[in-house]
Amino acid sequence: MKHISVWLLSVFLTLSLISFAHAEGNTGVPETIRVLLDSRAHRSLLDEPVRQEDLDVIIACGLRSPSAVNAQPWHFTVVKNREIADEIIGFDINGVVIVISVLPGSGLSDLDELVSVFDCGLATQAMYTAAQALGLGANIYWLPAIAHEALVIPDGYRVLMVMIVGHVDMDTVSFATGRNGAEMMVDYIN
Repeated sequence: MKHISVWLLSVFLTLSLISFAHAEGNTGVPETIRVLLDSRAHRSLLDEPVRQEDLDVIIACGLRSPSAVNAQPWHFTVVKNREIADEIIGFDINGVVIVISVLPGSGLSDLDELVSVFDCGLATQAMYTAAQALGLGANIYWLPAIAHEALVIPDGYRVLMVMIVGHVDMDTVSFATGRNGAEMMVDYIN
């Protein structure tokens, strides 16, 4: 749990800084930054299949993520079968489920484990951002206890989180909460 909290905190702080810059009216930013600033966790998705080409790009972005000593401690299982996806998540969904599994560190220290989890967080963030850049919606869930006989999880790996990707239902009202500003979240030391 401590590992997830550290990862979530770092992602939150990064996105808060970017959101602050966006809220202050900074325009003319590169498209990648715009995608980060405008991204939202979409919970309402349409019952439309995600193109294989888009899935390939999303997975490629995860695979190209940085990792400590290039360990690449992740494994991705893409579940396109709707019935299996619903069983994994525990409720009916529209979209594709990407299961992110982690190969725990060498076991030499708690830091090894933390680094592996952090690296998987970076890969997940890259896939999330790629989905948003492709005009798709995405949402990340921490579901480490999931198990399904159809999942292909290599020996030694354990499920860390899942991401749902699909086409956004634009007719659904968003209940997204506002972000704290930099004045509350950031200190600069000169």
